[in-house]
Amino acid sequence: MDHISFKEINKDNKIKLILKCNNNDLADYAIKMVNYNKELPLIEIETLIINDSSTLIYDITNCIRLSNAIEENSISLQEMLQVIGTILFTLANLKSYFLNSNNIFLNINYTFYNYVTKEIELIYLPFINEVTNAYMNQKIFLLDLLLICKKYCVNCESLDMAIMELRDDTGTLESIKEKLDLVKDEVRRMKEQENMLIKDKTEKRSFFSVRKKENNIVIKTTEIRSNRIEYLNLVIYEGDRVKTINLDKEKYLLGRLEGAVDIPIRNSSVGRIHGRIEREDYYYFYVDLESKNGSFINGERLEPNKRYPLENGDNIKLANVSMYLKGNRSI
Repeated sequence: MDHISFKEINKDNKIKLILKCNNNDLADYAIKMVNYNKELPLIEIETLIINDSSTLIYDITNCIRLSNAIEENSISLQEMLQVIGTILFTLANLKSYFLNSNNIFLNINYTFYNYVTKEIELIYLPFINEVTNAYMNQKIFLLDLLLICKKYCVNCESLDMAIMELRDDTGTLESIKEKLDLVKDEVRRMKEQENMLIKDKTEKRSFFSVRKKENNIVIKTTEIRSNRIEYLNLVIYEGDRVKTINLDKEKYLLGRLEGAVDIPIRNSSVGRIHGRIEREDYYYFYVDLESKNGSFINGERLEPNKRYPLENGDNIKLANVSMYLKGNRSI
């Protein structure tokens, strides 16, 4: 089956992809292997058979297309690298499940990121014959994903080598996976260095003024404000409504796309996935995810994809929706 054409249906709060095919094209054992081996990142296949025609049904209810997740910056660089690693591992190991890696439908619009489990989900085509040009599709797909990572990881030698191997067709899935593991290590080190710099800037510190008094030295210590907050709430104003959210998780996505964000905001001026609040230990940060109408802290518009420390009492504005941070006490 050379031409693949899915139809998407939305019914009873369920979103499903439909693919019609001929009974003679299907390998029944492949459908059973996909559905039985839950450890594989493959979407379960439901079949509907009428005479000589079959309909394959894939449930994508809790998923966002990978293309949309990338466009809306709802997936981090670390998560993206994990996605690529999972795909590489799956391609390399499907043979042990008597499945054909060439039958994974690798298309960025039909590769899904489950926002509940935070895992990638792939479509497997259970056909007797493999998909035409599958190898070339794999290569182009993986190269596209690595080039997307390159935008956020400019000076990464291991990533450059992986891209070069794919372009020159000199690498194997195993060698690309090895280089990807090195990329993860580099990104982790960069993240740790960034966190150390931020911590150094936001930790409590003192400066000293020294004056002499009768042969004795008197040291005056002045404390500078810290953003280390033990307990923090986000208070949001939506028209006449006010809602308060306790920020006790490591990450919160904000936007109007319910189901894909942690804090839904029902306002058309707010992006579908507008921004992210992060918590590390007792420190809070905000990141604008390239929103159209912008994010503001205390009246200052923020640069996209840049971390800004948050303080107790800060006023945040997403487009024209106002909110502020309220904490019981700082440490």
